[in-house]
Amino acid sequence: MTLDHIDAIGLLGSTLFVIAFIYANRAEVLDKRWFNALNLVGALLLLWSLWHRFNLAAFVLEVVWGLIALVGLIAALRAPKPLPFRGGVGVGAVPPGVADPDSSLPPTPSPEGEGEL
Repeated sequence: MTLDHIDAIGLLGSTLFVIAFIYANRAEVLDKRWFNALNLVGALLLLWSLWHRFNLAAFVLEVVWGLIALVGLIAALRAPKPLPFRGGVGVGAVPPGVADPDSSLPPTPSPEGEGEL
């Protein structure tokens, strides 16, 4: 079996699906723009491949997959960007008693003095 450009493009689309799936399962915070963009491009590449070597079931699946990814991508692009996380634990967290350099608010009180009379 030889690999021609039609199969190579279809395999590239499949690879993008796998990358999106791995990303969705490994990322702590899912960026829906990237996730849906990878799925949309993957679906378009597979649809192009299927256009040249038609398979009805796979074609219908890729049309639906691509439409879902397109709707998700549009929604993600229209959504307001989340503010950076500034409390608790995690990336961007500001520890208690330390002034937040991005804020004009005073430092967060330290929890050590809480509950004392």
